[in-house]
Amino acid sequence: MALLALLALVACHEPKKAAPPRDLRIGAILPLTGPEAGYGVSCRSGIDLAIAEANAEGGILGRKVRAFYLDSQGRPEDSALAAQRSITKDKVDFLIGEVSSAGALAIAQIADRAKTPMISPAATSPLLTEAGPYVFRVAYADPFQALAMATFARDDLKLTRVAVLRDLSSEYSLRLAQAFGERFVAAGGVVPFDEAFDRVDASVFPVVEKLVAAEVEAVYLPLYEEEILRIVSAASGMGARLRFLGSDGWDVATVVQLGPPIEGSYFTSHYSADEPRPEVQHFVKAFSEIYNEQPDAMAALGYDAVQFGLSAIRREGSSDRARLAKALAAPPPYPGVTGDLTLDRRRQPQKAAVVLQIVGGRRKFIKRVAPDLAPSLPPP
Repeated sequence: MALLALLALVACHEPKKAAPPRDLRIGAILPLTGPEAGYGVSCRSGIDLAIAEANAEGGILGRKVRAFYLDSQGRPEDSALAAQRSITKDKVDFLIGEVSSAGALAIAQIADRAKTPMISPAATSPLLTEAGPYVFRVAYADPFQALAMATFARDDLKLTRVAVLRDLSSEYSLRLAQAFGERFVAAGGVVPFDEAFDRVDASVFPVVEKLVAAEVEAVYLPLYEEEILRIVSAASGMGARLRFLGSDGWDVATVVQLGPPIEGSYFTSHYSADEPRPEVQHFVKAFSEIYNEQPDAMAALGYDAVQFGLSAIRREGSSDRARLAKALAAPPPYPGVTGDLTLDRRRQPQKAAVVLQIVGGRRKFIKRVAPDLAPSLPPP
């Protein structure tokens, strides 16, 4: 009995093993189903690759990195609910999301109130970072890519008459259409046909019929996947041979691989897999080995958003949310896959755009447009 008592006393005084550090948690809010799922699924693949690479190197500050995915279905109201859950239930260190500006704006107010940093991979609204000091993004703003395409249309393609179609239900579409038209006209071009439609309308044929009759050299379509396919297919069905110009909403496989109706079209995007920069070639090689396909811009933006957040935690030596927000707001130039990223005083990314052409169902790199093309327009 005395021996047992002694053993029990020794056991009580044995030092307890330290608990393993808590995983570093990232809440990822994306449209994984619904009409915008192509963007969300691709972005998720880039996020997963960034996390896998971080964990293969021993994690961040000795902590394993985990993603907690929630499906917004492309609805801003669901994005907001998902943000609440990520912050209060999953206890995430920072948020990644959304891919659309509408979804990201819905998250931004919640994230800032909860003092939880959020990094949108692809939202291009210049209003996003106005929500507060905890809100960031890695994509350039809408006005810049519209200016880049308008300048390219005039200076490189020598176009003089370009039509513009905009979606009344999309702030993204309205902002891009306005900025493109203003720059194209200022550069000496003419916009003889500027029409709006509502994507909830069951038929786009009336506006496409008027477009075909307008006798223009090209059509600017700052739209998302579903509407691009509807407009281009309708025009093709009427026998029209139109040249289309687009924005980053075009950079999805279903659009690029549509076939003859869209062959030869140009659009602005965030990166090209053909660029020789080492950051790009490392990413393309690693992604292709895992997914057996070439990554698109959404995958690259998802990857960059995670790496941008993790690099700030490494520099700060902490995932404390307030310290992380300060580190994100004042980063050294970050050499991302989608370009070298710096932020201005309003946390607006200053980075280049690329112009791609659809050739044989693939993206062909045409040129890189520097961010000093023109200053970003002020928020409307």
